Amino acid sequence: MRAIKAYTTYKNQSFLQNPDSQLEAVKESLKFIARFCIENRILLKDYPNHRASDVFTWMSHYKQNKINIYTMMEFKDVYSSVLTLAEDIRRFYVHEFVEQFKHLRTMYVSSKELQPYLQKALSTVDNFIYSELTKSKNTVI
Repeated sequence: MRAIKAYTTYKNQSFLQNPDSQLEAVKESLKFIARFCIENRILLKDYPNHRASDVFTWMSHYKQNKINIYTMMEFKDVYSSVLTLAEDIRRFYVHEFVEQFKHLRTMYVSSKELQPYLQKALSTVDNFIYSELTKSKNTVI
């Protein structure tokens, strides 16, 4: 129980750190998202709305520490789509995201490194995913 509490405290503290200090984590998140999109044959623009069940896939990835939450800031309607889910699901998967969204968004928009990086990187990742998905002549997107 102590280990779980310590980990939860650590995760919550890192959650609210300066976005610019999380650049490496965002880079790793983008790599993970690219691999996921290619493996599941979806475009990057479809990632935020992809579902495997009642939950958006990105929420499971966040809960499993596979992506950094700031990675999702450049996708439109992420926050509003999360609000469409049942409260107990939101609370389990992304409670702190919903509770702290305005603060996180303000920190993200005022970041000097992360926001410009992510805006450019998403375009590059999008092009990469598209090229990987269209390599095969049998590919249907």
